[in-house]
Amino acid sequence: MADPLSDEIATDALLRTAVPPSRVAPLTPEESEAQRLGTRSPALDLARGWFMPAQSMTYPDTPEANRAYAAALAQAHAAGGGKVPPMPGSQMFSEGQGTIIDLLQDVGPKGLAAMKILGPAAKAIGGAALHGDPLSLGLIGGGLHPAWISQRLPVAAAAVEDPLAEQLSIDVAAMKATPKAKGQQKGLFEKTVNTTRDYPNMAGSRANSTEQHAANFLNHVSNNLKWLYNQVPQQIRDRSKLWYEGANRMAQGAAKHFDIPLQSAAGVYAALSPRKEWFMNVSLGDRLMYMWKNHQNTPWSEAMTLKAIGTPEAPGIYADQEFAAQMQNIAGKTYSQLQDPIEKAMWMRIYDEATHDPSFLVITPEGDRLGASLRKDQQPKSIVWAGRDAMAKAIQVLESNGDRAAISNLMGEKHKVRNFFMNILDPHSPTLDVTIDTHAIAAALLRPLGLGNKEVKLGLGAGPGSDITGARGAYGLYAEAYRRTAKELGISPRELQSIVWEAVRGLYPDVFKTEANQNAINAMWQSQSQGVTADAIRQQILNYAGGIKPPEWHGTPPGGLDPAGWYATLPQ
Repeated sequence: MADPLSDEIATDALLRTAVPPSRVAPLTPEESEAQRLGTRSPALDLARGWFMPAQSMTYPDTPEANRAYAAALAQAHAAGGGKVPPMPGSQMFSEGQGTIIDLLQDVGPKGLAAMKILGPAAKAIGGAALHGDPLSLGLIGGGLHPAWISQRLPVAAAAVEDPLAEQLSIDVAAMKATPKAKGQQKGLFEKTVNTTRDYPNMAGSRANSTEQHAANFLNHVSNNLKWLYNQVPQQIRDRSKLWYEGANRMAQGAAKHFDIPLQSAAGVYAALSPRKEWFMNVSLGDRLMYMWKNHQNTPWSEAMTLKAIGTPEAPGIYADQEFAAQMQNIAGKTYSQLQDPIEKAMWMRIYDEATHDPSFLVITPEGDRLGASLRKDQQPKSIVWAGRDAMAKAIQVLESNGDRAAISNLMGEKHKVRNFFMNILDPHSPTLDVTIDTHAIAAALLRPLGLGNKEVKLGLGAGPGSDITGARGAYGLYAEAYRRTAKELGISPRELQSIVWEAVRGLYPDVFKTEANQNAINAMWQSQSQGVTADAIRQQILNYAGGIKPPEWHGTPPGGLDPAGWYATLPQ
């Protein structure tokens, strides 16, 4: 019998058949806990030893390299007990376009055994395998958290995808797969891409086809992100990339302290996140979980009446007539006597504002809580509660007791909230979740954008969309650009988003986002049509904005109140 590894022609066929397709089994609870907490094990340390320190490299397109990897893959499949899924896009590697990161992207939860084989093989064909820690890249462990949710939520009766049975990603492919609305000539991809033609950033794009303009847009965004990434000093990058690991640590602390599932804590933070800066977001989540756990039977007080109804001279927060019927049902009752989630949300806001200090703390990327977040006059900032609908969703998340289907529905149809939930729940998820918020879009376009800008609205899911696929707006374009750029930089998408999120807030603080400054920077981008290069414009922007201001936590070493210590300081 001929040796299938003896000639190059057979290599691709072997790569396609050596590992039969298999669905990756979820991690066991013990494996999930170890992965999320970074628990060391002999096997993990062994894998780290093989892959670190590592460098980004291209898979060599040579017969020797192909044979070496094909043999290693077949052995890895056997060593992993059939749990190592097939290599994605084997043709790409036969053409020499892939990287070792791609080769390992789908290694499953039993992949540590496979790593023992693939590690030496990778070194044998050209050097170390990865740029970055395999754990931080989500490549070791590889399985989905048991409470995972999809990035898209199809809601139409005609939907053919099940967001609980399969991981539905939001990207360009999902946009292209979205069917055209009845009577429409263009689908989501075409409509969204063509909308970007009017952006000041694209003044230099002369593409005729939708596909070519999409490629130009993605390339422009990627170059902006790489430029912004490179403006951040290494010592800040090393910490700012940790935002979701810190968020996960805080969610772990909340789950333990309040005796709730991790996914419930993550869901509370995510539900309360729209239109909220992270420091305030954390405080609102902490307050809501604290009150839910400790004050369901707390009696109504005169202070609560004053806060809710107020006086003729100083009306309360729910003094308007539109709240009269609900206040009639809420006043005088404990939280536990209420049934409606909206009324429960109102009760919690009233109790909090009548009882607690409104200030909130600065958070470090590692998840430590520092001193109060301050205004320009050095006085503490105050929380502003999320809307009643968002609070009601957070309350229902807590009441769900971690039910995955309930949480998936409560996270809603907006891709940002769903990705944010997953980034908090499991920063190392292999699903490459990426949170595209206002700052992420501002970083992508390198413009001082706010929630009112049309680019942000479209990027967050307003405009064209589909109930059949759950794909909405331009989110898929930005997610695609972040994933491609992160791969090029050798980091995970959520790390890239964390780094540029911090950078763009330093470049464009809220006080900078005036109409005059927006118009000035738009004019800079439009000068591409006169031949000014994008690189020159980026430098003009940096000079005009006065550089990138350091984050509030910069200069403070990791440490501070850990989650348990923070909750212990709250008033009873």
